[in-house]
Amino acid sequence: MAQGPHLGRLLAFRRGENLIAVVPRFTMTLAGEWGDTRLPLPGGAWRNLLSTERVIQREISPAELFGSFSGGTADSGFDVIFFRLGS
Repeated sequence: MAQGPHLGRLLAFRRGENLIAVVPRFTMTLAGEWGDTRLPLPGGAWRNLLSTERVIQREISPAELFGSFSGGTADSGFDVIFFRLGS
């Protein structure tokens, strides 16, 4: 479960053992400022399937997840980030 001041603006769910989907919500008023909101990740090396970045840390900020996509800014973009466990 997400933690921090904007946890209600983040929807994440795990599908099985090796897939996580993350969706930002109501980002127009955030202007990319997620504060110290964090998304804990299960152990292992996860790969962002849109950017192909590897994520090894145990938690990640939405700013890191969505920074290079429109959902990380104040526009009306909509992004879903999928993570797959493994290399």
